[in-house]
Amino acid sequence: MCHLTSNTKSLELGLVKPWVQKTHTNCNTARVIYMITCPCDLKYIGMTCRKIKQRICEHRSNIRCQRTSTKMTNHFLEKKHTIKDLHWTVIETVSESVPNPESKLYECEQRWIYRLITHVKGLNDEIQWGHFYD
Repeated sequence: MCHLTSNTKSLELGLVKPWVQKTHTNCNTARVIYMITCPCDLKYIGMTCRKIKQRICEHRSNIRCQRTSTKMTNHFLEKKHTIKDLHWTVIETVSESVPNPESKLYECEQRWIYRLITHVKGLNDEIQWGHFYD
């Protein structure tokens, strides 16, 4: 079990029905969409092709070193949240057998941001439909 990750099989996200974890994941799972929840209950949706633990370590480092490069980091610093307040869970995985998994991850991330409205009522920046960033 990863430190500060949610060990849940379902979450109430305000969708029509509760979200249910479909695959087993751990800190070494790659090609994931993840959700960070802060103590204010605001959410951030992110993606990574690397192991999730590597990406979460980067988020924690940005907060610890006070790098204000993203809306999420800025929020954590402004509200005086600490790295101990950064809780996350994997909400979707993309198989490496999918053609162009990086592009598929990006599409899935944007869809989750839209579904959960985290670009308006959360910690994501604007949705970038049709743009893929590495």
